[in-house]
Amino acid sequence: MPAPSKNEQILIYGLDPVLLETRRLILVHAGFKVELAHSADEFQDRTASSSYALLVICHSVPEAEKQVILEAVSPSSSSVLAVPTLQPPNTFLSQVQQLLA
Repeated sequence: MPAPSKNEQILIYGLDPVLLETRRLILVHAGFKVELAHSADEFQDRTASSSYALLVICHSVPEAEKQVILEAVSPSSSSVLAVPTLQPPNTFLSQVQQLLA
């Protein structure tokens, strides 16, 4: 798999700080630039002020909130990955790499 572009930024949003940091470390180690959002307001502020190649929504975000986010995100601006519960790190990384390939 080719190295990720340095311009491909990823925003991860979730409510579990330990999972957020773990996922951030996985992606940073793979060469991606990653930012975190710990609340819906922070997610909206970041997506309004910056563009991201990929938005990752963790399973810790309530389903109703995920739907609001998915409806608000323009499909042409960013890819979106909703991470399910208990997804192994290698599967997570593979999905991110496939979406950004």
